[in-house]
Amino acid sequence: MTFEHGGLFERSFETPAGWVDVLAEVVVAGRRLELRDMAVYPRSAARLDVSVTLLMSWARGALDEVRQAGFTEVRVTATRLSGASPGRRVDLVIPLDAEQEP
Repeated sequence: MTFEHGGLFERSFETPAGWVDVLAEVVVAGRRLELRDMAVYPRSAARLDVSVTLLMSWARGALDEVRQAGFTEVRVTATRLSGASPGRRVDLVIPLDAEQEP
């Protein structure tokens, strides 16, 4: 997978409750990949009950994809729009340790 500066990160994954789509702006800063203003939303429902375990499983797969593209760190920014604490800013920096590579 190629991540292009100024492009979009678009992924979808299926859950038992339905499809979830993910969209973010891609910023490449050396070996750091930034996924800015990430949106995670259900494809066909106003609300979708998805477990944290399922979301983390999807995230691990996405991080493996980023690691395989040669990045050593990911920064994710977003604003929570619903659920607990709407309006809360999310700003995560996730190191991708070389020893975790397959």
